[in-house]
Amino acid sequence: MPIHFKENCVPGRDAFKLYKSKNFGILSTQSQKFPGYPHGSLVSYSIDLDLNPVLYVTDVAQHSRNFLANHKMSLTIMDPKSIDVQADDRVTFYGDGFKVVPEELERI
Repeated sequence: MPIHFKENCVPGRDAFKLYKSKNFGILSTQSQKFPGYPHGSLVSYSIDLDLNPVLYVTDVAQHSRNFLANHKMSLTIMDPKSIDVQADDRVTFYGDGFKVVPEELERI
C-alpha cells in the first residue's frame, strides 16, 4: 500500500541533502497492538515530484494496520554509517499520511 505524506516537506539544506541521498528510514506509527506506544521499524521510501516521501508498506504489515487507525506518523532518516549518531545529520518528518489512490500513482 503506497502511503504518502500530505504536507510539502522541505527540510534545511543539509537535511535535504541527507534526505535525497538515502532511500530508507525509520517509520513510526501509533501501535494498535500496544495502544499508546509508537511502533517503529525500517522502511524504504522514494521522493515524489513535490519532494514528499512516498512509502510502500504491504497490506499485512503492522504499519498498515496502525495507519488505517491513525494517519499520524513520522519518518526519521540518518546515515547508517555514522560514528556518532547524536552529532551527525539526521532529519525527522512528522505528518499525516494518506493512501495513494490508483489515479495518483503515475504522478507520484
